[in-house]
Amino acid sequence: MLNHRHHIHVACTPDAAPEVLDNLALFFNQQAFLTYDLFSRHPQTASYSHRCIEKSDYVLLLITDSYGELNNTGVSQLHLSYAYARTKRKPLLVLIKVQPQSFVVPQKLSDFIKLVSQHATYIRYFDTQTDLSALLAKAYSDLKMNFPSVGWRRGDSNEEGELTPNSLPKSNTSSLPPPRPKATEAPKAPAPIPVSEEIEIELDKAITLQYTAHAYAEGNLSEVKMVAYVRWYTILEALLNTPMPFSRYSLHRCLNSIVSQTAEQGIKDSMPQVHAVSRCQVIAADLEKVQKTLLYANLITMLPTSMRQFREMWEMTDKAKALMQQKKII
Repeated sequence: MLNHRHHIHVACTPDAAPEVLDNLALFFNQQAFLTYDLFSRHPQTASYSHRCIEKSDYVLLLITDSYGELNNTGVSQLHLSYAYARTKRKPLLVLIKVQPQSFVVPQKLSDFIKLVSQHATYIRYFDTQTDLSALLAKAYSDLKMNFPSVGWRRGDSNEEGELTPNSLPKSNTSSLPPPRPKATEAPKAPAPIPVSEEIEIELDKAITLQYTAHAYAEGNLSEVKMVAYVRWYTILEALLNTPMPFSRYSLHRCLNSIVSQTAEQGIKDSMPQVHAVSRCQVIAADLEKVQKTLLYANLITMLPTSMRQFREMWEMTDKAKALMQQKKII
């Protein structure tokens, strides 16, 4: 048994093909714990899925032949699980079955697929001929790289092998705010970076940013992965136009906006049949790279605890503003 496993919640409908579910179980057998939506109309069905999603590291949405049975609100449990996973900002992997031309897709299912396609980043399509193990290997690897999570570790179990509270699958997000400092504690500002560690960056030097995007060609949607070359000057200029202070989410939106400006032409150059591009998302690893570089170059700094609420907030330093002003004068 591996020392490290993730908890993955699988949202699917009762009619999911047994061979597909078997493939999931076999692939994740040594890598993750799986929980599933309940298939009966039990009163606790929805709350059970919610609890599983909250504790999970990742959510796998399996869309096959139907939308699922409607509840008293007019939606299916599959839809409810998807919506709750998005509310909890859980990393989501979507598997969509490609239907033969003779199959008439129900309207509810068609509308749901369109909805998911507009918002989900990691979408993979499969049919009866697809090697699901190979598909899952690549998709799961991408998910772990862009959304790393601790998960369950064997070292957290006791001598009898029972799981301790700390060994339960852990989510990479939390709905609980960090504890407030005690009244007797003075708010602490982040420690300044030692001069010896401060780095310098050239504003005209370009950095590579990997991103994913949705490409539409002949009515079909596919996810593509591309690389953009962006100057540090462009990043700082965009940040200057961002309301201060800004969050990590705001920085991510800023980078997504930058790569979106050239994404369509770049994708069309390699995929001429593409007629539209949407949802450009810089991968988490490169977002982290940009944030750390700006920090260690003393171009951004975190606000003191007393000036922020429950999350990290950042602002540009005087050094960054001076560099940009000097660049504009030159």
